[in-house]
Amino acid sequence: MESSKITNRITIEEAAGQMMSFETGHRGPISWSEALRIDASRNIIGEIRTLDDWDSLPRDVQFRAIYLIDDKGPVIRWGNTHTMHKVLPGNLHDHLVCESDELTQAKSGWIIVSKNGELSVRS
Repeated sequence: MESSKITNRITIEEAAGQMMSFETGHRGPISWSEALRIDASRNIIGEIRTLDDWDSLPRDVQFRAIYLIDDKGPVIRWGNTHTMHKVLPGNLHDHLVCESDELTQAKSGWIIVSKNGELSVRS
C-alpha cells in the first residue's frame, strides 16, 4: 500500500467517462481471479471496484486500464504496460479481458497516480 492517499478520488463510472470505447475479440486464457492470484503482491496488475481501491495503485507509473463488467460487477482493471506480460499473455489493453467479461459498455484508457497522490485518467 502506498503512503499517500489519492487526493482526487473518482468513481469507476466517472473514470470510465474519461476513457474511449473499447472492442476486442481477444479473451484471455485464464480467469481474472487466477491472474490476480498469479500476480499476488507484485502490483503488476490490479482492479478498482471501490473508492478506497485507488489508494493501492503504485505511484508514477502509467497503467493500461479497461472498464468493463465482470461476474462481480463494474470494474476498472489495470496493468503495468512494461511488465503485465509476466502475468497475462501480453502488454495490450486486450490482455486485460477474460472469458466471461461483458464488453457492451467497455472503455479503455490510461491511469497514472503522481507521487503526491493525484489521479489522472485519459483515453
